[in-house]
Amino acid sequence: MYPNHYFSLFPSFPSEPTVFVAMPFDPLFDIRWGNVIKPAIESIDLKPHRVDSGRGSGPILTEILQGISACQLVFADISMIGSDRNENVMYEVGIAHAVRQPNEVVIFRGDNKQLPFDVAGVRINQYSTSPESDSPTAREQVRQALEDALKERDLANSMAVQLAIRKLDETSFSLLSKASTPEGLEHPVYKTIGQGVTVINYQLAISKLLELSLIEPVHPDWYKAYMKLGTEEFVEPNSLPFRYTVTELGKVALREIVVKAGLQRILDEPEMHQRFLDHVKRKSSGISS
Repeated sequence: MYPNHYFSLFPSFPSEPTVFVAMPFDPLFDIRWGNVIKPAIESIDLKPHRVDSGRGSGPILTEILQGISACQLVFADISMIGSDRNENVMYEVGIAHAVRQPNEVVIFRGDNKQLPFDVAGVRINQYSTSPESDSPTAREQVRQALEDALKERDLANSMAVQLAIRKLDETSFSLLSKASTPEGLEHPVYKTIGQGVTVINYQLAISKLLELSLIEPVHPDWYKAYMKLGTEEFVEPNSLPFRYTVTELGKVALREIVVKAGLQRILDEPEMHQRFLDHVKRKSSGISS
């Protein structure tokens, strides 16, 4: 599977507590892996994910794409072996730079040879000592670089959340809250002219939330509906409700709004939280009844 095809189907979204490691599979790097890179990653409570690129082509590439897509960070060691840099590693770095944020890709090298033109302008860390002869120093350097990358990523995510929050009006916030409930946000329908006017505002708010990636669609199970064809339980597939649910970014944004509004108790006390969700449900269900 080509990277473009894969990421068009499964966009990059960090969801696993891992660091994808791109480095040569060569005995010369065994000490570096075992004494430096692996323990450095584990020291920040993440798991190293290393794919043996020598086992094949098709399935291995898919595993690489999945690893780069789902991990929290990408770590690459592009040190030279003899007079060459590992082509597979450079390929993985290229994929990571294409689909992940710059601060999510941490690159190290242990040589001073000229870098390829394509990556010469990219931030690359230099081991201050030999990872093989001074593993503790190299391990701390890698750990610090990974920790700094996580802080930069969290700062960037926080800025994205704040930007999204500033674009929300009352209707958008109400629908975002409804999307966070177990039943989700149902796509608005209307039966009267008065409801139609309200629907316009709701549709604009939904479009805004989709654009900000705060909600995502949940498509009806049309297959399940057709399986009941000819039975009393059959429902026309085109009449099934189209819903939206909150994304991970939406959850963070919603919590940030509630905390800033001084309503933290709503999130912390189950009874108050349920009363809040019931209020949101009543407020946003008028146009779909």
